[in-house]
Formats: sequence, structure tokens, C-alpha cells
Amino acid sequence: MMHNKLITTVLCLLSILASLLYAHPLDSRSSVYPDNVKGVQVTTPVNGDSYDFGDKVKLTLYPDPKTSVIYEINLWIANLNRVHVFASNVEVKPGQENIFEFTLPDRDPSKNITDDARYHFGIYESADTFMGASSTFVIGSPKFGLTISKPPSGLIVQSGKPFTVKWSDIFNKYSGKKIVVHLFYFLGDTNKITEVPADLYTGIPVEDGTYDVTIPSSYPPHRDYVIVLGIIDVLRNGVTEHYGLPLTLVD
Repeated sequence: MMHNKLITTVLCLLSILASLLYAHPLDSRSSVYPDNVKGVQVTTPVNGDSYDFGDKVKLTLYPDPKTSVIYEINLWIANLNRVHVFASNVEVKPGQENIFEFTLPDRDPSKNITDDARYHFGIYESADTFMGASSTFVIGSPKFGLTISKPPSGLIVQSGKPFTVKWSDIFNKYSGKKIVVHLFYFLGDTNKITEVPADLYTGIPVEDGTYDVTIPSSYPPHRDYVIVLGIIDVLRNGVTEHYGLPLTLVD
């Protein structure tokens, strides 16, 4: 009888610990991002990471010093919005690295959770306000996708200074196609995604595999910019097929 009670107690403690890990960072250390640059930067997963349904995925983010709670962390895909919610009202340590681990959902076509190369973690400040997004990653075994290998997720970029973007067409799906480079950022007080400008660069052949990008100095410093590569004239879910990764812009 005593043995059974001990087992029950241990299982209860493990359950409580698991719930705490789900809603709180696993680890944290000081942020490498400037304190005066607002927003939330996401550094993992990185672009092109590949997972199966049900796998555990590490999410690493750096909120600014004034952000202590995130409204929602979800799984997001182009033009389909949220397809799965991982956690709500998530406490984070302001101005520090926060590491979480989430289990990906099972395949469920009724919820638009299928094999795809365009998944992101979505970080929300409110029900309809983005705070940031992770790099694009793969779930399942889609036979398409553009992989961005450079820059690394969460790169700190100085406005007016060039940096190199590299990509690869690993399935040889986009021969003869061209790329348009967009820049997005998520400002909490706008209640929308802001695109600046409409086309940063356009008409780059996919086969080139690399391009030097410069963000104009007129754009404000922020932690939650996303550089997006769209494949011109290739549509999925009614929008241009695109892949992206987050970066932080400083003066």
C-alpha cells in the first residue's frame, strides 16, 4: 500500500513539473540583442530544419526587456494562419534567452496540418497581433521547398549595410523561376503585419542561389523583421510560395 502511494505521489510531481516546463522557459541567459531594440527575436528552429509529426521542437526567443508575457505561441503557415496553438499567456524572462520545447501536432488534413515546407512558429501579442515569427521549417515529407542557408536565424543586421542571403532548390522544383525579396516587420501597436517596401528586390533567378541585400537606413530598429523570399508565379494556398527567416535591425 505504501509503495502504491509513493508511486502515485511521484507521478503527480512529474505531472506538475511537466506542466511547468510547458509554460515556462527551460533555460535562459542574457540576450545578445540591444536592450533598446524592441520586439521578440526567434533564433530556433532555423530555416530548413526538418521534423516529423509528433516530434519535439526547441523554440528559442529573445524578448525585449519590457516583454514578460506572450499572448500565444502557435504553429502558422502561409495564408492558413494558425493551424495549431502550443501555449497561451506564456511567461518569459524579459531581455534574456528563453528556450521552450513543444511537441508538433499529428498530421490532420482537416486542420490544414499536412506535409509542408513552410511552417513557422507564430509569436502573438494579442489575438490578432503578431510579435514575431521563426524561420521556415519542414514537417513531414513535402517534395518541394526552398532552403535558406544564410544568414542565420536572428542575425543582427545594421541598416544601410549589405548582408548575403543564400538559398537552395533541393528538389529542383523552381528551374527558370525568379525570386522577389520582401521585408516584413511586426509592430505591436499596428495590429497588422507591415511590409516595407512592397518589393525590396525582384527578378532574381532561383539558380543564382545568392544575393546581397541591404535594408535602407530609413527603417526603424526592431527585433522582429523577417526577410522573405517569394517564388514569382508559384502559388500555394492562393499566395506566392515563400520562405523566410527573422533578423534584428539596428542603426
